[in-house]
Amino acid sequence: MWELFEGVAAGAQSCGVEIDHLLSCHWLTLPKEASRALHALFWSDRERWKSLVDALFVAARKVIGSVIAADVATTTGVNARQVKVGGVETMHAWGSTDPCDPHYHWIVLRAPVAWVDGRWVPVATDWSQKQLKAMRSQWTAAVRHILAEVVDIDPLLPENGLLVCRRETRRLDEVGHAIHTAVYELRPPLHDLWKGLRSRNRYEHIYADGRRVVRSVGDDELSQLLTDVAEMRSAMRRVRWSGFLSNRRGKYLPSLGFVKSRAGAEEEVTWRPCGVFKLAGVSMERKAVVMERRIPRRLLSGEQVFDIERYEVPFEDLAGRMNTPACVHSTGGKWVRPRAPDRPDG
Repeated sequence: MWELFEGVAAGAQSCGVEIDHLLSCHWLTLPKEASRALHALFWSDRERWKSLVDALFVAARKVIGSVIAADVATTTGVNARQVKVGGVETMHAWGSTDPCDPHYHWIVLRAPVAWVDGRWVPVATDWSQKQLKAMRSQWTAAVRHILAEVVDIDPLLPENGLLVCRRETRRLDEVGHAIHTAVYELRPPLHDLWKGLRSRNRYEHIYADGRRVVRSVGDDELSQLLTDVAEMRSAMRRVRWSGFLSNRRGKYLPSLGFVKSRAGAEEEVTWRPCGVFKLAGVSMERKAVVMERRIPRRLLSGEQVFDIERYEVPFEDLAGRMNTPACVHSTGGKWVRPRAPDRPDG
């Protein structure tokens, strides 16, 4: 998954699009009481539960998409409906602080560019307070409408009357942080439980600032959680791609340097970024890092294969700009191919 975001960012740079972040992250939550009420439907009315969860997935996607599209439309002078953003949405039904108590929240990760009228344009890194409020207001209104027959949201709202949402970006020099975010937010449902169990009935969560939360976990709670997760896996798709990263990637990604991993229908193959150099290793003896990239080549049989190109970068060259016949060093710290690829039609 991370390879897609990295490839989009590097491909955009190679097209001359000036970006300063790798991805943006948005968290949209439900109150604990609302989460419990929604989760109760999972066992009493599975179809209704799925319908509501699907509606909340759509709402999360539309809320973030509308704020981004409105901003891009303002800067480019186009209609917001012409702006296509891309990314992935996922849902977690439990939090890391208390893995046995339902706490539904949606995470929306978005690429740093948007497709507008046949060209790539940058997406703003930072949002104004007005945009952040628009995200919270739209999400609150959507949840109130979708869950109207399940729970009354208004008494559960904070003092400002808006559900808790937040947004962060991972800038070009925060590759490690970006990878961690992407991997963590798409983690398996039981990841937090296995990480925090210190004994059969003792769970511990450690915050980034060192604070610890400890709770006892009963056998019945554990059994119920494991059953819920097993049933939920087959009841819905927890990770959903959207926009130009959905099932029409073939229309957009080739212009960013992506190729199919092999011949075949789009839903059966993986799109891989090519021409992008990545760190492959470090040689302390030679005092250099080893970079490599995959170069696509199609055999006569039609099979897609990749040649590997490697080169070394001395440690002292990493701090400055570097140019070689094989690559150029971009301002954001990426090695990208110097030639702008062809753009797709329309």
